[in-house]
Amino acid sequence: GVLAELRDSGATLIVVTHNLDEALSLCTHAAIMRRGRFVRVDTAPIPQLSDYTALYRELAADAA
Repeated sequence: GVLAELRDSGATLIVVTHNLDEALSLCTHAAIMRRGRFVRVDTAPIPQLSDYTALYRELAADAA
């Protein structure tokens, strides 16, 4: 896709998404924000999707 082509060209992208698979496949850095604050910031290699899924579920439960 277009985002992957831009990434591969060396461009810097900021991708805002709720799709963790998409984020982890496109990015060399990842951050999760909650209420305008970073709660986790990672650089390559980005942790496993399961690490993010657990944190996402925890944050969603806190918001409920």
